Amino acid sequence: MSTDYVLALETIFLGILLIKNGATLPVKLWALSFFVLAIAAITGGTYHGFIESLDAGVAHIIWKTTLLSIGVATLLMVSAAVSSFLNPPWRTFILFFAMLQFCAYAFVVFRSDDFRFVIYDYVPAMVLIVALAYFTKARSSAFIITAVALSFGSAAIQQSGVQLHKHFNHNDIYHIIQMIGMYFFYRAGQLL
Repeated sequence: MSTDYVLALETIFLGILLIKNGATLPVKLWALSFFVLAIAAITGGTYHGFIESLDAGVAHIIWKTTLLSIGVATLLMVSAAVSSFLNPPWRTFILFFAMLQFCAYAFVVFRSDDFRFVIYDYVPAMVLIVALAYFTKARSSAFIITAVALSFGSAAIQQSGVQLHKHFNHNDIYHIIQMIGMYFFYRAGQLL
């Protein structure tokens, strides 16, 4: 729970910095994704920390909010990257498919509580962002590649179920590595 809340504070802080320093649409979308990720971290932390004392209906709503927030944040990051790196008609075409992917993701997470669907949604989106940054030779590409590599590594650890201590499990390790990744996402956002 505590690592979720620290991750939320970090993403709010970095999102504010991006908004203060960037006026372009891609930077604003990137920053908005940080604020939505903060919602996911807060609701995820609340779910993990208070699951035993929450009413089942409330817990269900909190977990669905977590899953949907991550999907919205992913869509916002894709939208920011596409808006930054592509011109019409490719921009419109890829944004359309990103919206379709989000709709499919939302449909699935309304029916399943499995966190793996977050990964299934996130991986192709991040691969797209890396490819766009790399092939357009964007100034942000090194930061994006590093951030995505850290995110993929942290997701692999989260799915492994590894536990260093009974009070420091796979979710905590995931959050710590993701905090480092968020810094690199922030640096990438500065260059959009």
